Amino acid sequence: CNDAQEDWIFSDKLTQENLRKQWNKACCINKDPSTKSLITLAIELDAQPHETQWKLDCGDHQQFESNEGFYEGLAYMRVIQTFSVKTGSTCDLTMFDTSGNGMCCAAWFGSYQVFYGQDIENPSNLLAFHNGTFQNENLSRFAVSVNATIPSMHAVTVHIRLNYRPFETGFGIQCDDGTFVNFGPGSFPAGLEMAEITESFLLEEGTNCRFVIEDTQGDGLCCDVGQGFARLYAGYPSGYRSKVFAEILRFELQAAVNFQVPPTLTNYSPESICSSSRDMLVGDAIAGMYCADNSGTSIGDSNSSMTKQECLADSNNSWQSYNCNDVERDVWVFQDQATKAFLRSWWESKCCPEHHTFS
Repeated sequence: CNDAQEDWIFSDKLTQENLRKQWNKACCINKDPSTKSLITLAIELDAQPHETQWKLDCGDHQQFESNEGFYEGLAYMRVIQTFSVKTGSTCDLTMFDTSGNGMCCAAWFGSYQVFYGQDIENPSNLLAFHNGTFQNENLSRFAVSVNATIPSMHAVTVHIRLNYRPFETGFGIQCDDGTFVNFGPGSFPAGLEMAEITESFLLEEGTNCRFVIEDTQGDGLCCDVGQGFARLYAGYPSGYRSKVFAEILRFELQAAVNFQVPPTLTNYSPESICSSSRDMLVGDAIAGMYCADNSGTSIGDSNSSMTKQECLADSNNSWQSYNCNDVERDVWVFQDQATKAFLRSWWESKCCPEHHTFS
């Protein structure tokens, strides 16, 4: 119809009238606004877009579908298509993956959404959503109505710091509504030593889920082969520990956490640097300066009375700052109680809000 419109504007009146008879039924959707609605399908493709196909059936001869290989060459892209259907229709959208691994998470984090109208930035227009965690196919049913409702979705974020043997680590999430996310051992190859992986997944409210992390060699993430960890956040993380509901530091072959969506924060109470204000770290505050040798190893700290002049007496050293987030993330959680008590005397006055005046 866009092509037809281009022809239309250059035609004389008589030709336009003849063309209108040809194209009015096919191209015009607002002759009776009470009976027609636009819906928009937005697909986030994964690394293998040629495997993705779909079929939309809204009844009463309202069928649409993509062809095999339709999205070839569009890896990681967002594609948007709009359809006109009868208002009040009940539609079945079936998403297919020809290789049987869905759109998430074996080959990146694909998903799809359906919106009422064309404003896909307005969450109130959402008619259907799926996070891509299916195998061969998934069916989403929705009503075409401006007042349609869908199950409430909540983000859960997995944050993992890998150790020096990342290829040994795998994790997964399985929920009682059929959601299955699996990053088995080998998902994180050599080259990701000590890398931090953060991924968020939208899960349906009220579902019961289980997070599992495993290590093929039985030495976990910490502490013989690096200071790795796994943390689970309710929602999208906004500052260290602010929304953490579970943390795994030491395990052997496997560790697991059961939770309901949305997770509650009351079942996790980490011991913070701040003795009187849990989870109230002033993360960006400067916690100190450290002296790093040419390998990056700390050989002294301003809190232990080392000075910049002493550090730079060796030209191979550098004098670097670190903030309270660095402390909380990289140092604090791995210490025994006696060391924590000692380190608190260093950092509590710098990192905890009761010692700060905010302007």
